[in-house]
Amino acid sequence: MLERISNDYVRLYFLERKKNQRTGEISYKVLRSEISPEIGDELINSAKVLIKNQVEESVSYVEYEPDIYYDTPTIEIINPSEVPHFDFILSELSNQNLEILNLRHAKNLTGYIVTVDVVNTSHLIFMRKYTIKKLLDRGKINMLFHGSEGRFSQIRDSVIAVDKTFDVAFVVSEDRKKGFIFNKGNFESLFNLIETYSQLVSENLNVLEEKELIENVGELIDICSGDLRKIRKLCRVLRNENAMGNITLEKINEFVQDYNLQNVEFADGGKIKVTKRNIWTVLKLLNDDYVRSDMTETKYEAHSKKTIG
Repeated sequence: MLERISNDYVRLYFLERKKNQRTGEISYKVLRSEISPEIGDELINSAKVLIKNQVEESVSYVEYEPDIYYDTPTIEIINPSEVPHFDFILSELSNQNLEILNLRHAKNLTGYIVTVDVVNTSHLIFMRKYTIKKLLDRGKINMLFHGSEGRFSQIRDSVIAVDKTFDVAFVVSEDRKKGFIFNKGNFESLFNLIETYSQLVSENLNVLEEKELIENVGELIDICSGDLRKIRKLCRVLRNENAMGNITLEKINEFVQDYNLQNVEFADGGKIKVTKRNIWTVLKLLNDDYVRSDMTETKYEAHSKKTIG
């Protein structure tokens, strides 16, 4: 699909995200930029390499699930209509009057977008989570080295670097819209999917409440709500039917002593007391992330698990 694409059909945009401190509302702004033909070629080549590498690996394609991570190479597929803010961003990409990128936008930049017009009605949209990297320092003479000539020339403008890979790609045409997620964590951060996880937690919170394992469930929610990694982990806990179905306070007490989990606190009634200090230990405990090898009797903290048998 990208083999015969000219750099004339490639565009580079940057994405600004702001949060209203009073209402908490998140808003996005698309900023345009001008690129040289050489940069256009580099961006196309980056997309080609990404796609080629994914095809050459034994990649599985599955529907996107917010709280599931995979041990084998996997591309998750998502309907763009389910991605918060994507429809607005898509409409902005066709806006001919977008504001041009300026360094004053730097502190609020959250990503960049590469669009490729394949045919008149079909477009590829590649996105990457991003913050501007500081490449040049004040107080120094910043120079560009022309290696073949042994010559230096001074750099007077700002230098911005972008990565040669992407976190998610969307195929958009008149009759088809589909998203392909390559880097789940960056994708979720880019689109502020903390809202999605918060909703899933609300829908499944009764599972934890019925088990009566946590003394201060409300504080657990508060600690996790403002942090994408914590709320995602809590979501996985609540949807881990095997763990939630088998964990009891008695087992937890035995487990905490056996694994010497010293920062796990218990309230007077015997339930776990969650604090900011022990939040990660509690989440891992509830998700059954502490395991023992039957072969060596060694205890481990598992970062991913695959059920066997």
